[in-house]
Amino acid sequence: MPSLAPRVRRRWPLRVFAGLLVVAVGGGSLSFVPGAGPYGAYWISDRLNAGQHARLLAEAQGRSRKAFGRDLWPEAVVAVQELEAARAGAKRHKPFAAYCAFAGYLRELRFGSDPAVHARAKGLLAELGDARDVPYEPLASAARDALEGQLGRAEERARAFARENASDPDRLVLLGEIELRGAAPASARATFQSLDKLETSARASFGAARAALAAGDMAEASAAARLTLTRSPGHVGARTLLARVGARTQATESASLTELQTLLKSPANASPGELVAAETLLGDIHLGRSRVAMAEAAYTRALKIEPRAAAALRGLGEAQFRSGRFSEAVARFEASLQSEADHLVAQLGVAKSKLSLDRIEDALKLLRQLHKTAPTSATVAYWLGRALEASGDKDRASSTYHVAIEKAVQGPELVDVFVALAILQNDRGQAEQAQKTLANARKKLPESSTLHRALGDLAILQGRYPEAVEEFRRALSLDAEDLASRFRLGVALRRSQSFPAATEVFDQVAKVDPEHPGLALERGLIFEATGRGAEALKAYEAALAKAPTDPELMLRAGCGSVAAGQADRGEEILRKVLALRPNSAEVNHCLGRSLLLREKVADAQRLLDRAVELDPNRAEYHLYAGRAANEAGNAPKAERELAKALELDGSLADAYWQRGVLRARQGAVRDAVADLAKALTLNPSRSEARAALADAYYDLGKERDALVEWERAVKEQPDNAVWRFRYGKLLVTNQLNDAGREHLAKAIAAGEKAESAPRWLWEAHHFMARALAGRPEAAVHWEHFLRLGPKDSPYRPEAKQALTRLGKPWAGD
Repeated sequence: MPSLAPRVRRRWPLRVFAGLLVVAVGGGSLSFVPGAGPYGAYWISDRLNAGQHARLLAEAQGRSRKAFGRDLWPEAVVAVQELEAARAGAKRHKPFAAYCAFAGYLRELRFGSDPAVHARAKGLLAELGDARDVPYEPLASAARDALEGQLGRAEERARAFARENASDPDRLVLLGEIELRGAAPASARATFQSLDKLETSARASFGAARAALAAGDMAEASAAARLTLTRSPGHVGARTLLARVGARTQATESASLTELQTLLKSPANASPGELVAAETLLGDIHLGRSRVAMAEAAYTRALKIEPRAAAALRGLGEAQFRSGRFSEAVARFEASLQSEADHLVAQLGVAKSKLSLDRIEDALKLLRQLHKTAPTSATVAYWLGRALEASGDKDRASSTYHVAIEKAVQGPELVDVFVALAILQNDRGQAEQAQKTLANARKKLPESSTLHRALGDLAILQGRYPEAVEEFRRALSLDAEDLASRFRLGVALRRSQSFPAATEVFDQVAKVDPEHPGLALERGLIFEATGRGAEALKAYEAALAKAPTDPELMLRAGCGSVAAGQADRGEEILRKVLALRPNSAEVNHCLGRSLLLREKVADAQRLLDRAVELDPNRAEYHLYAGRAANEAGNAPKAERELAKALELDGSLADAYWQRGVLRARQGAVRDAVADLAKALTLNPSRSEARAALADAYYDLGKERDALVEWERAVKEQPDNAVWRFRYGKLLVTNQLNDAGREHLAKAIAAGEKAESAPRWLWEAHHFMARALAGRPEAAVHWEHFLRLGPKDSPYRPEAKQALTRLGKPWAGD
C-alpha cells in the first residue's frame, strides 16, 4: 500500500536560477554607471591599473612642463596634443582628464584665447561630473574662471593652491598668469621669481619680464627678456618686449622697428596673440611718429588675426581719428571697450571723436565722468576744456585748463593744455595773458619736439607763418623723425606762399607715408594757388580714393575743395554728405560756402544760417552767415552776425575784413579802414581785405595809398582779373598809363576767355583805349567799348571821335 505522506518538492533549482537572474540583471545594470561598467569591470580595471595610470600621468606631466617651460607657441600646441594622446591609455583616469583641461586653459592664459581648446577643456571638466577631490580639477577650474572674467575669484583660489604646495610649478605658473591679468605686477614678479627657483625655464624668466614691464621697471624687464632668449633663443615674446622697451627712446626706436619687421616676416614661433601684440606695437611706433597710414595698416593686420584685440582696436581708432574719420573712430573705440570696459584711452577716444562729430552734449557728459575718474590726467582735462569751449562755456574751459596746469601729471600731454589756454585767452582779447601762458609753458615744460610743434600750430592759427616755420624747424631739429612736425612745416610754408619749399617738404612726407592725412589736400591747395587747377582736382580726388564712401573723408575733401575755390566739385561731394548728415553744422557751412563762391547767395544764406542754428558757438559760422548777408545787401543781419563772430573770436581776421566791407558800404569809410587794417594785421595773406582797403582809401581820396594796396593785392593774386582791371583803371586815372596798360591787358585777356563776358569788360576796353592815347592799337579797344558798353554812356561821342581820327570811323549806332 503506497504511503500517504506528502511529497517534498526540491526548491534549489529555482533559487539558483533566481540568483543567476539577480546577478545578470544587477551586473548588466552597472553598464549604466560610467565608473563601474558591466559587472563592475571598469571599477575593477581602474583599481588594478591605478598605479599604471598615475605613472602615465606623471610622465606626461613631466614632458608637458618641459615643453611649456620653453615658452614657445609651437611647443605649447604640441604639449597639449601629446597630453591628449597619452590620456588614451588612461581614459577613465579623472586626474588625467583634469590635467589635460588645466593644460588647455594654461595655454590660453599664456598665448591667447583659442575657442576649440577652450571648448575641449570645458568638456573634460564636465565629464568629471560631481566627482570630488579630483587632483588638478581645482587648478583647471581656477584657470577657467580667469579666462571667463572671474579674476577675483580665480586669483583668490590660485593663491590658496600655491600656499598649499609652493613646490608645484603648475600652481605657481597659474598664479603668476592670473596675477598678470589682474594687474598685480609686483605679486606676479615674486611668483615667477619663485618659479625660477623650481625650474630654470624661459616661462619663469619671461613671466618675470612681463611683470617688470607692467610695473614700469624697464631695466629689469629687459634683463629678464634677454635671459629668456638665452634659455629659449627663438622666443617671440622676449623679442617683442625688448622692441617695446627700445621704442621708448629715439636712440633705440629704429632698432626696435627693424626687430619687429624682421620678426613679422618670419613668425614661425609666434602664437596668434603674439603676432597681434607685435603688429599692435608696430602700429604704436608708427603712430607715435605720425606715420598714420602705416600705423593703420599694422593695426588692421592685427585685427585680421584677432578682431576683438582691444589694443589694436584702440590704435586703429586713434589712427582714424587723426585721419578725420571720426565715425569710424567711434566704432573702433567702442568695440575695444567691449573687451576692456574701463580703459581710459578708449573712453577718451569715444568722447573726443563724438566732439569732433559735433555731438557736443554726449562728449561733454563722457568727459565730465572721465575727469572725475582721472582728475590728474592732462589729456582728459584738455578735451574737457575743448568740449566746454564748444558748448560756449569758456569760463569753465579756462578754469579747467588752469587747474590742469597746476595739478595734472607732468608730461608732453600738458603742452596741449597750455596752448589751448593761450588760444582761448587770445580769442577773448587777452593777448598779454596768452603770451604769459606760453612763456610759462616754455619755463615749466622741458624743451621737446612736442612743445615746439604745439607752438607752431598756435602760430599758424594766428597767421604768424614765419614764426610757425621756425617752431616746426626747431621741433625737427630735436626729433628728425617727427612726421607730424614735418607735415605742419609744409602747411606753414604753403600758407606763407613759399610753394616750392612747401612742395619739397610734402615730398619728404610722402616718401615716408604716402597716405598721410591731409597730404593730398595740401598738395591740391598748392596746385590751386599756382594756377594748376586740373592737378588740384586730381589731388582732391586722391584724398577720396582711400575711402570714397567715408563721410568724414568726403567732408574733408569737400571742404578742402571749397577752400581752394573748387566750388563745383565741393558742392558735388558735400551734397552727398548732407544727405547722410543733414544736421551736421560743418556740412551745412561748407556747402553754403561753395554756393557763395558760385554767387548763389540766397541758397548759400539758407545753409549758412542752418549751420549757425546747429552750432551757434563757432565764430566762423557767424562770419560766413554775415558775409552772405553782406553780399545780399542785408546790412542789419550782416552787422549782427559779424559782431557775434568777433564776440566769439576776437582774432578772426576775416570778420574784421567783412565788417570793413560793410562799413565802407554804409559810408563809415574811416571805420572801414580801421577794420581792414586790423584784418591784415591778424592775417597779412588775406588779399581780399587788402583790395577792400584800396577801395576804402580811394573813397577817402587817398589815391596814392589806394595804389599801394592794389599793387600788393595784385601781386598776391596775379590771376585775379577783376583786381587787375580795377588797379589798371586807377593807374590810368592817375596818368600812370604804362603801368595801367599792363594790368588792363591781362584783365581783358582773362575776361575774353571767360564763358560769359564779365560786366566790367567794356569799361576795361574804355580805359585801355584812353591809356593808349591816340595810338593805332587804341582803335580796337574803342570799338569793343562801343559794342559792349551802355548805349547811354557819355563817353560814346569821345570814342567815335577817336576812331574817326584813327581812320576807322564807327559805322554803328
